[in-house]
Amino acid sequence: MQRVERWQDIRPGDIGFLRGEGFLSDSIAHLTARRDLMGLQTPSHSLLVLSRTQVIEALEKTKVRPIEVYRTRFDAGDLVVFAPDVPKEIRREALHYIWTRYNHAAYGWGQILAFLPVLFWRRLRGRDPVNLLPLGVICSELVLLYLRRCFDRLLAAGHSTRADRLAWAYRLSRNTTDPALQLSCCLRDGLPESLAG
Repeated sequence: MQRVERWQDIRPGDIGFLRGEGFLSDSIAHLTARRDLMGLQTPSHSLLVLSRTQVIEALEKTKVRPIEVYRTRFDAGDLVVFAPDVPKEIRREALHYIWTRYNHAAYGWGQILAFLPVLFWRRLRGRDPVNLLPLGVICSELVLLYLRRCFDRLLAAGHSTRADRLAWAYRLSRNTTDPALQLSCCLRDGLPESLAG
């Protein structure tokens, strides 16, 4: 994936990563910290660019918000945006799928509460136990579902080379994915060495 360097170059279907504010965000960032982020801050939140003026993200529920709320974070370098190598029509279809299926979905508070011990265990032992309470939708799961939809549509359209660059989306579990791991995958167009193999 290519990193988007200028605000005016952000397009529908791009993926954003940033560090949220507050105790929960700090906890997620601390427990998911990675050394392979090439100097970037460990994110605790991810979002999808829905249109030139809107993003869709899972906060207290999955909802659409004005993209402009993130302008100062992008300008400060706190919001990192990546553009998947996916044709516009496939991006549009995948975004429509996410919007119609998940807009206004309940936030996965139960999932977050069950995921914090998973993250803690991962931090202590370097393993990925399964989140046993996958309720609702969390931000990294929303991004993962979008990328999987793009992958499926790329394969169906005969774009196997482009699809290969997103195959990592199926190698990650919906129960153990997090924004830092996804950012790591975006930076290298694939799984980190620690997960590949």
